[in-house]
Amino acid sequence: MNTPEKHDVHVSDTPKRRSWGIRFSLLSMILLVTVVALSISHWQMFEQLSQMKVRNEQLSQALGIPPITDSTKVTAIGVPVMTQESWEWHVFLPDGKEYDLYVAFTHVPGEGLPENPIHVESLTNGEVRINLSIDPQEHLPPTVTVRGRYVVPAQDVQTMLYHGLSRREASWLAHYGGEYREVARGEGDKWYRTSSQGLIDDPEFVATTFDPDQPIVLRRTRVFPIENPSDDEQPKTCAGMMVWLVPKAAEDEVVDP
Repeated sequence: MNTPEKHDVHVSDTPKRRSWGIRFSLLSMILLVTVVALSISHWQMFEQLSQMKVRNEQLSQALGIPPITDSTKVTAIGVPVMTQESWEWHVFLPDGKEYDLYVAFTHVPGEGLPENPIHVESLTNGEVRINLSIDPQEHLPPTVTVRGRYVVPAQDVQTMLYHGLSRREASWLAHYGGEYREVARGEGDKWYRTSSQGLIDDPEFVATTFDPDQPIVLRRTRVFPIENPSDDEQPKTCAGMMVWLVPKAAEDEVVDP
């Protein structure tokens, strides 16, 4: 009987070596290209948005539109104008608030509000551009015109006040020292001081926020005679121009005795 022959099978104990080089499948390549493209697109969009933001800020500044940092407060800015005897303000009024706009040209106090103001108009929430212009006519008394235009919500320009100034109301115009916080002006042997407070042209384009429940003085200009340029004494009231807003709620409050 023949014994079957044994055949040795050699099995290697070492596994086959694999290549450790980086291999890309087609799907991996597509994903990588997509990620890179999206990253570039995102960066370009970010750059464009940054440029647009800067551009919008520049345009808003050029147009005299204040940035709104707190929608619960009144924000206002004095807008420089190119004409003389003309003043302009851009005012943001919070939602749910209503204000009365007043002006005065006599008995302008150094502090507080005048006792007998001229009521111009009632204003409600939104953004309004207020312009006050004085027209010094040659043979007639000067006239003051107050116009308002809602920017948000957008509306047409509205003439809110057309008022002929009396000789007394216009007396300060002949001695007005211009757009300065305080300046003394000599006319012959007489001197006059112009004192201005509020949102005026120095510095320009500075937005100011106000407590919405308090009176908001946009402009307080006082013109009065002085003995000499170094005279610091000021009268309690005098001629000039004052423009301010009073919140309805604060004005209508009844104080209990």
